[in-house]
Amino acid sequence: MSVCVCVKLLLSNFLAQTEALMKGKSKDEARAELEKSGMSGAELDKILPHKVEALHHDIAFIIIIIIIIIIMRL
Repeated sequence: MSVCVCVKLLLSNFLAQTEALMKGKSKDEARAELEKSGMSGAELDKILPHKVEALHHDIAFIIIIIIIIIIMRL
């Protein structure tokens, strides 16, 4: 796989993750998503905290930008 293709894949992944982190997911949204998939009870309560996304992931954004810059210099 060429460097150009790798950069495109990394950039598209970065944009998708940035959008997801920017929007976040509330506890109610996550619960509704899990219930829609058929999950309930103790299993739902166990997974729910891991499905809720906080809105403060700025460091990931900075790290990915640095990685992209490094790759583009190769």
